[in-house]
Amino acid sequence: MSAPTPTPTTPKSPAEKANIAEYIATLKQRGFCKIDDSASNQTRLFNRFTSDTLFASFIQSDFDRWCDANNKEVTYPGSSYIMRTLKHVVGQKFDPVGGVYSSDAQSGLCYVNTCQKYRPTSASRDIDPLWLEFWERLIADPVQRHQALQWIAHAFQKPGERPSYHLMWPSDPGTGKGYLFENVLQPLLLHTEIAASYDKVMGRFSTMLETSLMVLLDDCKTASDATQTKLKSILSEERQHVEKKQQQGKMVRSYTRFILASNEPRPLYLDPDERRWLVFDRLVHRVDGAETQAFIARLDDWLKSPGSLDAVFNWFMAYDLTGFNHKRAPESKALQAMVALSTNPHEDFAAGFIMDNVAFTLADLQDAFVADGLPKATPGHVPRIMNKLGYTKAQIQFDGKRSTYYFPMSVTPDQVQGLCKGSARMVQGCDF
Repeated sequence: MSAPTPTPTTPKSPAEKANIAEYIATLKQRGFCKIDDSASNQTRLFNRFTSDTLFASFIQSDFDRWCDANNKEVTYPGSSYIMRTLKHVVGQKFDPVGGVYSSDAQSGLCYVNTCQKYRPTSASRDIDPLWLEFWERLIADPVQRHQALQWIAHAFQKPGERPSYHLMWPSDPGTGKGYLFENVLQPLLLHTEIAASYDKVMGRFSTMLETSLMVLLDDCKTASDATQTKLKSILSEERQHVEKKQQQGKMVRSYTRFILASNEPRPLYLDPDERRWLVFDRLVHRVDGAETQAFIARLDDWLKSPGSLDAVFNWFMAYDLTGFNHKRAPESKALQAMVALSTNPHEDFAAGFIMDNVAFTLADLQDAFVADGLPKATPGHVPRIMNKLGYTKAQIQFDGKRSTYYFPMSVTPDQVQGLCKGSARMVQGCDF
């Protein structure tokens, strides 16, 4: 055990130095470094495995415990002596291409790299045929299957290159998407998340965009134009604003890839020039749900056998990426079909309606839908339709009554004042 010492001293003998060096090595192996950050005005211990921050006084008690456990009698050299040997960091950073620590080239500041990596214990790529059959069942079209596998394999081989497009999988329930994510991708990529709503990704204190390599958007739904607009930025921009509780928000590099899996035929409204999604044909069961689950149970038995996850990891690491462009999505007929689904009868009718009605209220438009034999549009969809047609809305005074009117984006509320249901020719004749 360590001898009691009222005053810390520098080790003198070679044996003391060797014992203390051995303790310091174990301290580093356990993930300890020293940190200076905005949370404290003193240097403290930090554990990169647990993210625990401790005062330097922890070291003496830990040193005593180590001496007792290893039957050593060593004079404690002092916390400052041991702290001086530890890696100095100023915070944490998610860096898929960095080592244990990540340094900023410009400032020279060092960070703990929170990105962990799967370490296979075998180089085998001995894949059971069940694994290949799983993919044949999940994505029947061989071209689309290869596109999906290249996109996923790219996350394994080049995690630091974030694609500018993401995968959209319309599907029947229970085809194996969730199983793939939870039982294969999560244990191999380690930094994955499942989000059942867009708010889980875009909420104020969400860190998914900073700390995830892949996110499964599990049947997320939205009718909000604001949500869809924000989602477009998240999908395409490599730097994202992230805010943590009790910390100031900042721009960070995002490596997050998204797979949107949905039972809906059209999970999102897509514009004709959409390039952020690679859309697949609907994923369906080869026979039925019960037969698919029976197959997945057999696959699961193999994946749980020793060495199977290593083999899958090595298989992804060796998957051929020839022709893959992470900045340009392949052509997709399924995308074109979904764009067509994004144009609904209400939008087609509204395109003709605005030719004869320059300024109008939501009630005017809904009445026109009904008069033409259509049901009323969902109120949340009308702003999206109007925006797509080049219309905006504002409160306008008309005939002594203030109401919200839709009108062309090319004119101002002042210019449209006095018009309620003018013809297109009347507007063209005005000095707009």
